[in-house]
Amino acid sequence: MVLRPLSKRDKEIKAAVLRGESVTVIAHNKRMSRTSVYRVIDELVYRKELYVIPGTVSPRCYVDLNPVNGQTSKNETNGPTVTKNGPLPSDVSGISFAEKCPEGDEWWAAHMTSGIKFTVACEGNYTDPRGKDGCCFAYWNAEEPTRMKGCRVRTGGMKMHGQDVTWQVRIGLRNHKLVFFFYPGQIWHDITKFPTEDLLVPIFKDRALQFAELMKADGWRLTNPIVKGTIPQGKAWSPCDIALRQGCEAVLTTRSCCRHIP
Repeated sequence: MVLRPLSKRDKEIKAAVLRGESVTVIAHNKRMSRTSVYRVIDELVYRKELYVIPGTVSPRCYVDLNPVNGQTSKNETNGPTVTKNGPLPSDVSGISFAEKCPEGDEWWAAHMTSGIKFTVACEGNYTDPRGKDGCCFAYWNAEEPTRMKGCRVRTGGMKMHGQDVTWQVRIGLRNHKLVFFFYPGQIWHDITKFPTEDLLVPIFKDRALQFAELMKADGWRLTNPIVKGTIPQGKAWSPCDIALRQGCEAVLTTRSCCRHIP
């Protein structure tokens, strides 16, 4: 049977799902019923445009099986896109995982200076996680020499909400003690709704818990996420825009030219 080409609406809903927008938000923006949105998503899964990560039910996690640019190798794209149907319950607004900052002066950038530490309840495999049908949704790097004494280090990565996220496992040489760190990517937030760092901590923890849920497919049991470091916030302006607006030297980080709050 020959399948019809994807419509503009199909492509827009697929992009919205991969950005992490909830079904409720998509239905509101598209002026559709939730049932109709679910029907489109189910069709995208049937057509192998999207793949549901095994074991994820509420929220469901998706892999983009047919990226627009055609790049699917690990080296080119750092793995396929993994996302869930909304970073928090669907009635929460003011958070975006889009590649670019949403329009509006109220949107600010936030990222972690360190990472999130997990307790390893069960050590899993160090092979690229795959579903029952063989689809790979994350990857492990080959082990490389490290300057850390007394341990071996393994690293890996995937894309969540279209953004690169990475992790690191430190393995003790004597007692095989495991230390697992997860490094979430940058988020955009409405500064009027999330004005303080304390309000952003649950957002990053939610992403970490989602990551832990995904890693169950490969035998890992990660619990008790603890946020390490701080969460700087800043307005996402380009260096030229900063110079034009302020006419003075600005302090920039390496993540999307995020200007720290004094």
